[in-house]
Amino acid sequence: MVMGRGWPEGRACSLWFARMNKRTTFRGGMCRHLAAAVGGILMVSGCAGSGGGQKAAADPVAVLKTPSSTERAQRDAVEAIWAAGQVGPQERRTARERLKDLVWGPQYPLKVRVQAMDLLLLDAADLGQSDTRNSLRLRLPLERDEEMVRAIAERAAAGGWKEFIPGLVRSWSRPSPREDSQRPERAALAALGGGRPVEEVVLEVFVSQGPDGSGPEAAERGQRARRAAWELLGRLDASGEMRTRALAANTAGGDAMVEHVRAAARDLGCVPVTGEQLEWLEQLRDFSAADGAARRAWWEQVRGVVAGLSTEQRAGLALRHAEPVRWAAEHQPTWLAMGREQLLDELAGRLKGRETVERSGTGVAADSQGIPESLSWWRKRMAWGDALSVLVLDEALKTPGLGGVLWKQSEEDRADGSTEYGGLLEGVAGSRAARATLFKPRGTQRFGDERFVAPETMMRAGGYALAVYHFHAQKVSNREYAGPGPGDSEFANNHGRNCLVVTPVGPGRLNVDFFQPGGVRLDLGLLRSTER
Repeated sequence: MVMGRGWPEGRACSLWFARMNKRTTFRGGMCRHLAAAVGGILMVSGCAGSGGGQKAAADPVAVLKTPSSTERAQRDAVEAIWAAGQVGPQERRTARERLKDLVWGPQYPLKVRVQAMDLLLLDAADLGQSDTRNSLRLRLPLERDEEMVRAIAERAAAGGWKEFIPGLVRSWSRPSPREDSQRPERAALAALGGGRPVEEVVLEVFVSQGPDGSGPEAAERGQRARRAAWELLGRLDASGEMRTRALAANTAGGDAMVEHVRAAARDLGCVPVTGEQLEWLEQLRDFSAADGAARRAWWEQVRGVVAGLSTEQRAGLALRHAEPVRWAAEHQPTWLAMGREQLLDELAGRLKGRETVERSGTGVAADSQGIPESLSWWRKRMAWGDALSVLVLDEALKTPGLGGVLWKQSEEDRADGSTEYGGLLEGVAGSRAARATLFKPRGTQRFGDERFVAPETMMRAGGYALAVYHFHAQKVSNREYAGPGPGDSEFANNHGRNCLVVTPVGPGRLNVDFFQPGGVRLDLGLLRSTER
């Protein structure tokens, strides 16, 4: 157990307990509870003797700044700084600031940082630990050392510090190799949640979190906490079912963000799952924008089509299905009269006999080798909206001249070894045709010829796109790279988009693969740069 790693050893123990016991007499029951909580955490490691070691020099600050100082010397220096701060108010303020620098200094050993934090928490002059707790609360979302996060989370849980809940949510939302069930933030939220499931505690941050103080920075912190809560729920409630039920049951008036989610559930039969999808939904419903009237008209058109869908057709609907549904209503209404199996049969008939290219090779190219790209393999995992989307995309790829446009773009990509290129496949108003609009990553988003970072301008412009596409075009023939790789699948999962990867497999020949969140991938066959 990590609790109590900052406990001063040996001769410091008696001073520590003296301070803690003195603290229990200050401001009655609240402080007795706090000292008992912090003390309980620290007592786990006991008061083993220091066993000697290097003593702090006359200038403890110099010891801390010297990289060669031992951990024991640094911990003695922390104690010396704190002892010097007991002389008067000014000295105490100086000592507190120095200890705060230690708490947030990743270059210091964990035990040194935790020792400084616990000294600050037991400072009798910090009424109710308000200054220390506020500092910890604001910095927690920025802390990258998971063991330091654990130390803060355990103290927040033991002290009942509910104001830490938004910061714990923000911290937990960051990906980690550690399983979610083992994250210290989860344990702390469970302790602070009053017996409620942690998913409900996290959802409450999204629904109810307001500005974290006053001023623009406080408003931004509140918004970050809400987005982090939704991002985290994307892992804890991957299907979105819990959020849909909870938001439907809570009929109290909410702010714009909450209302957007409720409108998506009510009108489109879905909710955004990740933070990126939440931003996408906000963009779709930004009716105050310059083109707000067009956005509202699009929303109403999709709402009307979805309202006429059967229960089977609505099952599994997601934001990525909205534009294909609207396109089908305008250009292929017979598809809307078909059930899931009928659409899949229609798609199977189209794909039968097409020449396809299977991803193969070694190194990076082998990351997705062996994953099937056939409809027969993925059929059972595809919802009605998935089948409709692929049919719409297959129809869009038939647009005369589109193969030539994509081939020219792939040649531009091949000539640029600093990044992969990509863009948006969009329907053309009033037509069954589609256009491919290229977006080149900015200079700061170029990480080599095997990675595409979607520019913000592209994602902002792609609210109504049928699909996002990118190229695997390092050379004229890239058969070993044909199909999505692990990074591509991660993009689809995060952004919730219909995606295409376009791979040159010989002069004038492009292999097109479809992929979506959840792993479904289909080889749609070859597209040629010239019509035949």
